[in-house]
Amino acid sequence: MSTESAESTGGKWESAARTRNCYCGLWDTNPALYRQRGYAEGFCGVCERCGDPGHTRHFPGPVPYTGAWCDRCYRVLKWTWPFRSVMGWVYILAVVAIAAAIGRPMLSAVERIFR
Repeated sequence: MSTESAESTGGKWESAARTRNCYCGLWDTNPALYRQRGYAEGFCGVCERCGDPGHTRHFPGPVPYTGAWCDRCYRVLKWTWPFRSVMGWVYILAVVAIAAAIGRPMLSAVERIFR
């Protein structure tokens, strides 16, 4: 029985791949495949948006899509995916409407207090 945890038994790239949820762990087991594809060391893809070295992982929104993005584009995509669909805009506008409906009476109450 091994006393090492499952996380510490992985290689150099396996632990980074676990935190990023990508496929960089293949650098430990089959680096020739990624070198053959022309990926920079430590990366498992090429960003779909900007072309920089990136990581292949699941789309940050609620659709079943896997792609490759650099860390910067992935963060941008994570915050902007709702704006890519009509339903995303509907949800955002609903939240704004609810905030306005709740906020307007609260602001008038605060104004009455300070008059």
